[in-house]
Amino acid sequence: RMRFVTNVLSTIVLAPPLLTFLRWRSFPHPLGPPVAEFLILLTCLTASERLVNSLVTSVSFYPLLFAPLPFLLWAAVRFGQAGLGIVLCFTALFRFLANAHPGQALVTPQDAIVATQLTLIAISLPLMVLAALLSERRSTEQALRDGHSRYGLATIAGNVGVWDWNLVNNAIYVDPSLKNILGFADHEIANHLDDWGLRVHPDDGERVMAAAQAHIDGRVPAFEAAHRMVHRDGTIRWFLARGAVVDRQDGRAIRMIGTDTD
Repeated sequence: RMRFVTNVLSTIVLAPPLLTFLRWRSFPHPLGPPVAEFLILLTCLTASERLVNSLVTSVSFYPLLFAPLPFLLWAAVRFGQAGLGIVLCFTALFRFLANAHPGQALVTPQDAIVATQLTLIAISLPLMVLAALLSERRSTEQALRDGHSRYGLATIAGNVGVWDWNLVNNAIYVDPSLKNILGFADHEIANHLDDWGLRVHPDDGERVMAAAQAHIDGRVPAFEAAHRMVHRDGTIRWFLARGAVVDRQDGRAIRMIGTDTD
């Protein structure tokens, strides 16, 4: 029984940090600025374990097995599976050293060790799943940030801005870079078709809307129109607008997305 439980716990505790140190660059980020936080975590864990060893009685022994749970949760959320494994190693070391003395544990050493191992296994398994999910989420968020950064650089370099038009209520999101090209801050032009339409040259407004309506009605495969926009200083800028309906309900177009290129 002890051999089986020990093998399970040692796999959970040792595998993540060992694999991480074998692939040093994959450490989930406690080696950067949070290294001080990780040391604080270990210090708090040490103080907690010393306090637990001084408070243990025959009545309190089993409840106190869960004392490291807040620190393990801290490690899982902030430092991933590798950090959780290191903290589990420290916890197991403290507990086994304490449980080696029957007088401190007030139970037989064998029962104390098995109880400690089973508790750590029960605690660590869901925390490792949590750490894995958080790591995956961080990776996804970083990929989104990288994609957004590349998108922003590309649109700035090409003087291209994206718009997203809600055809039901005429709300339209206009990329702030488009407003900046016309000399306006983002908040100075409301995200509504009527407000954005005021910047279109009066002689081009009907033609542009007719071209958009032709696509919305399905008479042309895509919307495209060259038109003039009025800059804040009164000068004229030419834009090429392209777009397409991306969402329909019951055959009715409800959303259209496109770009304006200076």
